[in-house]
Amino acid sequence: MADTDTSQKKDSEGFFSWSKGDKEQAIQAFAQALGNMAKPVPITTADARPNFSSDERLKNILGENAPVDSFARIQSYIYKYKPEAQQLLAGQEHVDNQKHYGVMAQDLLKNELTKSTVKQDEKGFLTIDTAKLTTVNTAMIADIAREIVKIEQALGM
Repeated sequence: MADTDTSQKKDSEGFFSWSKGDKEQAIQAFAQALGNMAKPVPITTADARPNFSSDERLKNILGENAPVDSFARIQSYIYKYKPEAQQLLAGQEHVDNQKHYGVMAQDLLKNELTKSTVKQDEKGFLTIDTAKLTTVNTAMIADIAREIVKIEQALGM
């Protein structure tokens, strides 16, 4: 394996970034530490952040099926960015004069299931780690789907 720069630097969002060689080396070492139970997953240099490890062998399960009603308390909004926000965040993807549909970081902070998806940027504004939020959303959709199946079975559908 070629020599790689092993120094880690944080990007503007506070995430560590690694060269491709460093990522592969870390994955290989981790797979060996698990007694080759896990096979390395290819990671491309296009990856902006490390992938979240989701192997159940690495986790202590604290419970199942988060309360669906906690997700129901998250408000959704139709909004446009203010002109001053468009200037301040010029060049940032999706910051434009178009209508958007979504959530506010402040609302996610108030929710036990989603508060870990919110970070503060270098300018002091709140941002949402959409990759992390996607895993929370996927889990909640699965819980909601199970609830729907229970209701359908109770109704004889």
